[in-house]
Amino acid sequence: MGSRQHGDYSHEWQSELLILRLHGAFNEAAINTFFLSLAGVIQAHVKAHPNAKWALLSSLDQDMLGTPKTLGIIKFAYRWSQENGCIAAAISNANAVVKHVFVPHFESLDINTSFFDTEIQAIDWLNQQLKNAATSSSTPTI
Repeated sequence: MGSRQHGDYSHEWQSELLILRLHGAFNEAAINTFFLSLAGVIQAHVKAHPNAKWALLSSLDQDMLGTPKTLGIIKFAYRWSQENGCIAAAISNANAVVKHVFVPHFESLDINTSFFDTEIQAIDWLNQQLKNAATSSSTPTI
């Protein structure tokens, strides 16, 4: 018998910004299901917009937690995103435990990353990262 899923999630695209909303305490069953479906969503978007750069926001609630294995799956998802066209990632409204786990992980990524108190602040920053990436990629090199 499979384990019951714990944790609520949703996602939406705002142009080239993928916003993930994660709420509650996640177990491995829920996070695996979420990221398997999300991988398909991202792959479809990247296929439909092959040259587009995109950014990722994880918008959390203060109760968002997970087991060490669950947090490991989330870390893998950030690496996967980086390898699949993501140019910047942010986490909004992270509690102290989430920050403790993800600050060193974010520092290990080769994309711009940051933490924000609110989703609005994170969206503004990520949209600026996308704008900067679009400007730099459209500038001819000599």
